[in-house]
Amino acid sequence: MNRKLIIVIVLVVFCLSIIVVSVFGIMADYFPENVTATDIYFTDINGKKLELNEEDKLVIEVELDASSTYLLYWIVSPENVTSHDVNIIIPSSYNDIVSVSQAGEGMAIVTFLKGKVPEGGVPITIKCADGSEKSATIMLAPKTPGGGTIDPFA
Repeated sequence: MNRKLIIVIVLVVFCLSIIVVSVFGIMADYFPENVTATDIYFTDINGKKLELNEEDKLVIEVELDASSTYLLYWIVSPENVTSHDVNIIIPSSYNDIVSVSQAGEGMAIVTFLKGKVPEGGVPITIKCADGSEKSATIMLAPKTPGGGTIDPFA
């Protein structure tokens, strides 16, 4: 008789534990919170945000090395954004002048195919691929002798 009573008690406790866990138990988070980008901006090699000029445009004078390349850096924020993926956009009219390839998170290699930065500069846009529609545009302009930037927006 003791044996039957123990089996019944174990079954009752088992059934009650299933009910308690199903009602009050911790549920797995199958769909983690999707954190979209709130900002995207270009930086220097040290991660310092590049500032806009007096006309609210981001223009960088580019002095090319022997490989005719320039490294472009950016940051997508916040840090815990679900996806750091971006689309790099250059106008199709520049396809025979410049090639841009992503070289890791937050960095791209810009290759000037003709060995120099064109006189009018090259606009490059990065756009977050997470659906937030956040984007930033930079103009890579040729470095002028004696300083100063050729204003490609003029």
